[in-house]
Amino acid sequence: MNTDPRAPPQRCVSNVRIDKTIPIDHAEALKKLGRYRHAFATRNKFWVEVAVLDRLNYKGKNQQRHFHRFKRSCEARRLIKRIQRLEVDKVLNHFYTLFWNEAALEKCVSRPHPPTTTIPTREFCEYVMQTLIATAILLDKLQVVLVEVYREYTTLLKLEHFVSLALVQLGISARLYTLAHKWVNELTECYDVIQRLHLAYPYGSKKTGCIYRCEPTTMKMERAKAEQWIENRLSFKSPVHFEFFLTHLGEDRNEKGAHATVDMGQKEEANTGDDDLGGR
Repeated sequence: MNTDPRAPPQRCVSNVRIDKTIPIDHAEALKKLGRYRHAFATRNKFWVEVAVLDRLNYKGKNQQRHFHRFKRSCEARRLIKRIQRLEVDKVLNHFYTLFWNEAALEKCVSRPHPPTTTIPTREFCEYVMQTLIATAILLDKLQVVLVEVYREYTTLLKLEHFVSLALVQLGISARLYTLAHKWVNELTECYDVIQRLHLAYPYGSKKTGCIYRCEPTTMKMERAKAEQWIENRLSFKSPVHFEFFLTHLGEDRNEKGAHATVDMGQKEEANTGDDDLGGR
């Protein structure tokens, strides 16, 4: 699995070279690509949470860097930076403009849409799909690490240390997990659309040929291979629920209170007993 795919030099060809024997609704496919392009480009909620996480790590670096929970949070940030380097939103924007000979994006999204004049080459479609696969795998790994971050900070609630920091980290981890899960589903759907499209597109260069193998099941197979990394982590060995820790936190407090009451009662009995000092 190539986690850093490279764009081929030949990007688009004339639309007269399209294979019309393959039954594909190109107009509907373009509409779907436009929706995914817009969704990837406007994923502000995800990046706002990432910015808050970066700020928290920066502010607490000197105080928290020796703890395991801080290291897990740093691991999540490293995965996010790898996702940023892939720039899947820009890749899909560029792919979308190839249907209009790499015209400015503003012209391509104008209403009504101008007629398409070119189509992407098959090797460029394979490059885009490989980028989608790499991003989906990194998001899968990110979700696992976020569960670990969540678990690590729930221990602070039981210890009653840095409670405000723990609550903020719990909220960020939960929201990032939800947004990452939704993003992976969109990446999978976008991959399916491009995979069906690229079957009707020719290679731009006979020398280049197939760069990346992109079958209908490639996305699923590559993510399945990455699950071995997930299984080796301790995150999914047992479920994690915020209510679980709050409930057990209350139980622990009740037990401590009961033990304290028993100890105090024993001390009082010892103090009220007759002391035989041997005097007469």
